[in-house]
Amino acid sequence: MPKKKKRTSEMRQAALKENSHSCILCGRPFSQPYFNKCGSPFITGTGYLPVCKECLKKLFYSYYMKYDMNEKKAVKRVCMLYGLYYSDRIFYAIDTEGVTSKEQFITKYIRHLNLNRYIDKTFDDSLDEGFLFDDVRPEAVDVEIERGDYLEWRKDRDEKNREKRERKKLNEKIKQKNRVFWGDGFDYVDYKALDEHYDYLTEANPNYDSNQEIFIKDLCVSKMLKDKAAANGDIDGFKKLSELYRSTFKQAGLKTIDDVSGAEDFSIGVNLRRIEQYTPAEFYKDKNLYKDFDGLGDYFDRFVLRPLRNLQHGTTDRDKEYYVKDEGDLDVE
Repeated sequence: MPKKKKRTSEMRQAALKENSHSCILCGRPFSQPYFNKCGSPFITGTGYLPVCKECLKKLFYSYYMKYDMNEKKAVKRVCMLYGLYYSDRIFYAIDTEGVTSKEQFITKYIRHLNLNRYIDKTFDDSLDEGFLFDDVRPEAVDVEIERGDYLEWRKDRDEKNREKRERKKLNEKIKQKNRVFWGDGFDYVDYKALDEHYDYLTEANPNYDSNQEIFIKDLCVSKMLKDKAAANGDIDGFKKLSELYRSTFKQAGLKTIDDVSGAEDFSIGVNLRRIEQYTPAEFYKDKNLYKDFDGLGDYFDRFVLRPLRNLQHGTTDRDKEYYVKDEGDLDVE
């Protein structure tokens, strides 16, 4: 079997060197970029279609217009003309995101035919599989396709494929610390919602302890699932998750950001910290306010310095509170 394939390949190369292959419609001489590969043995011995890519696109577009802009029928007609294998499975698998014109559709279809699983198939295989040119209902592949809704279905499919690709790119950005902290099973959007609500609750409760952190993590998961239920229109699920969130929040003894603004809820330590931050105890506007806060200075002046001054200067200064009254100081009755 390998020898036969090698011999066939050598014959194709020889035919190409002789320049015996050219477009049967416009006469363009063979050049690999301008011709589509084809494994059908009913075409030529070169392994390429007998028409160039430009003529093939024009031919497909003429059939597309002839059959009331039905892409499926146009593809089928081209396959019938050149004995190519046709399958609804291939037709529905074509990604139309990069297709900028209707003519490119046939090129993408033939590109799928060159996959290993289809390389040896011909139009005879399509007939054996029950080929119908004018089928009233397209074959359902992976999803249910309603009659006449193919174009709408394909549009939805392409949109879903784009969403899957974007979600895959986002999921690749998930950091390992998110998986360790929250656990596996969430995608990028879920982890983002969990982190945002976690930041909100911890900012509102800066003095939370380790027990409250367990409640905070449970609240974040409940909030994320509650939002999902609301987006999916699951009223019962939304109601149950809302009740779970409220009960967990109350049990945890947490507060929202608005609750923290009241000064009466501050602890003594927080109050002292803020007082010391904005009005430190070391500085006062009245410098003499606490100059002799323990009274030692006044005591020393009255009972030590005052007697010494009287001895030194011969004065008779008396203490303002403790002294012997003179005759003139006696109260007259």
